[in-house]
Amino acid sequence: GANYYFPVSAEEISAKLKDLPSGDQDGITHIWLRRPSGKEARRGHGLGEFICGRGVHLITLYPWRKDRRRCLGRNRLTGKEGNGFKRFGGRIYKQRGWWYVEFSEPDLKRYFLDTFFDVFRLLVEPIHNEVRQGYKGDGSE
Repeated sequence: GANYYFPVSAEEISAKLKDLPSGDQDGITHIWLRRPSGKEARRGHGLGEFICGRGVHLITLYPWRKDRRRCLGRNRLTGKEGNGFKRFGGRIYKQRGWWYVEFSEPDLKRYFLDTFFDVFRLLVEPIHNEVRQGYKGDGSE
């Protein structure tokens, strides 16, 4: 609820989509900025998700805490995990036995957009290949 916000605007998301390689944004029918349900919030969630169904290609982005930090758990991060945050200016620290990452406002915006859309590009190429080749499922899903 009130402790979360979206560090990016719909206009910034739209601009980022236009920056994607030709064809990667084709077919996206919806972009949702959605709060996770209570169960999803307790379970933890990523930055967003890409859902592909019959005729629907949906990007859902989830909010970030207003204090611009995220709990990473009790275990120390690997160097690779930590570097993923640090390359966007994330400050990693331990407080009361829990590890956190915290960003400045501009760094969080950059992390939010670049990280999600880097993953999106990795996911969307196999989906586009399947769509181009035609769905060959048996209809039993």
